Amino acid sequence: MEMKASHEVTGQIEERDGKKVVNLPMPASFQGHTFALDMEREGDDHIPSGRFRIEFVLSDSFSSEQRSPSLLEWQEGFCSLSLSDEAALISQVHCTYGRKSIPDQSSEALLRFQCRDGDRKLQRILIIIEEDTTDMALEFAGVLANQLLDILTFRKGVPLEVRRIDIVDDANDTPVRSYIQIPYTIAREIVPDDIEAFAAIPDRLKAVLRMLREATNSSNPFYRCLCLYRIFEGLQKVRTSNNKIAKGTGHNLRRAKIRVEDNELTRSAFPNFVGASLNAFLEHVKDTCRLDIAHFNINELENLLLDPAVVGNVHRVDQVNAVLLLLARQSIQSERKFMLEAGIVPKNLKPQKTSSTSA
Repeated sequence: MEMKASHEVTGQIEERDGKKVVNLPMPASFQGHTFALDMEREGDDHIPSGRFRIEFVLSDSFSSEQRSPSLLEWQEGFCSLSLSDEAALISQVHCTYGRKSIPDQSSEALLRFQCRDGDRKLQRILIIIEEDTTDMALEFAGVLANQLLDILTFRKGVPLEVRRIDIVDDANDTPVRSYIQIPYTIAREIVPDDIEAFAAIPDRLKAVLRMLREATNSSNPFYRCLCLYRIFEGLQKVRTSNNKIAKGTGHNLRRAKIRVEDNELTRSAFPNFVGASLNAFLEHVKDTCRLDIAHFNINELENLLLDPAVVGNVHRVDQVNAVLLLLARQSIQSERKFMLEAGIVPKNLKPQKTSSTSA
């Protein structure tokens, strides 16, 4: 099976515990970002349309040692809810939805639950819907699924997250597309330079470093975007303070210019900003998503749902985040270098090496 996103890879289908899975070799730069995996079998040029099954795989970031999911549960989905005896008797729910362009016309979709065998633990929300394209099916199914998850969180007071979305051609039970967040699975090694950098963190940069870690830790693209933008707001304050000190000592106030790199992501997602200045890209981010996210500026509810179910918005924001993460690290390093050259902070302290002997 071949899967195409912004990167093309080929994986072999395997069967584990009675389930079909595929392992894909992903580049390290994909970690922590959301991707759409379009699935095509070799020699198959069929474009799916008609009846789709959109499966919203649930998860819970607050899962603890007392309730840590197995590998199979992780793949199939898990949460803190289970169906009651009465709810388990409901095989499906008929849902109506409409198009704003045709206000007097409505369509119908079916909502079903997928639960774990034995204890009815909720794993997935399934929406069966008939639309002309995959994108249209996902758009309307996403609104319905989110409405259900919103009211369940409100009434039951538990976290409900969509970890993955699987789109299936319901007529022949064939996978069409999956939307996933690539986990962090590649181990990184701590080297002496990392420890030396820790020993000489300028006080003024500690807050922005903390915010960078907060952004990196977040799996919510919208919150990550806010954290990343706050880094540059914090860096501007640091820069202003540093300029006052450097100007008093006669040090040059110029820094190295930071520009948007020319790479596969920026060429496809931000072709007009390849080579653009950091400030130009930040203005673009502020105008297109930062203000709307921060101040809940929404004209239509489905345009800004804070959940991966509306994947089109998540992709746009996640592409912004991928560029902001790179620019943030470069900007922090640039300001740290300026502070060292201007004598605002001392040079790195060398960590002591220890040795041990065994009797």
